[in-house]
Amino acid sequence: MKKIFKKTTDKKKFEIFFLIFLFVIFIIFRLAKLKTAPRTIMIDEASHAYIAYSLLKTGRDEHGQSWPIIFKAFGDQKLPAYAYTLIPFLAVLPLEPWVVRLPSVISGILFVLVIFYLMQELKFNKKEAIFAACIAAFSSWTFILSRFAYESNLALLFFTTALLFFFRAKRSKKNINYFFLAFFSALSVYSYISYRLIVPIFFLIILI
Repeated sequence: MKKIFKKTTDKKKFEIFFLIFLFVIFIIFRLAKLKTAPRTIMIDEASHAYIAYSLLKTGRDEHGQSWPIIFKAFGDQKLPAYAYTLIPFLAVLPLEPWVVRLPSVISGILFVLVIFYLMQELKFNKKEAIFAACIAAFSSWTFILSRFAYESNLALLFFTTALLFFFRAKRSKKNINYFFLAFFSALSVYSYISYRLIVPIFFLIILI
């Protein structure tokens, strides 16, 4: 009995160590040369930085609006989630392109963790969950999204997290899971325009 328990414990320790090792490699992979690649900043990234910096310093956007939930920006009506997420980073770090991209980088890192736990909620075993997390970590599209200040990357994290709490709510029926389901769904709606269609369809499917 002791041998079986020891074998199970050793297996769990190895799984935890492997996950930590994989996660560290993934973080290094995401953060490598963030200051120099890509070299230039896109107009959308500059707009997010301008809005966030203006809010941080004055409490108003570049059009003089106090803490709005829709930004006029450069005439393209930006949703607010990325700019507001960026404010704490600009409060402690310099106004540079790599700092503007940090929320997207962190979103890409957390997305891998969410995929791992989501797979387990869907009754896949740990090896399959780790494999899915590896696919999410090293896929070229997730890498590219994480190298720029993309609103869509933030929205993807929020919506995937909402899915995770949906399946947890189905399993446990705890109110806190329903709260986080609604909370992260709302965040995704205020992050990227596509989710204003995706989220209502998702909740319609839940109701049906």
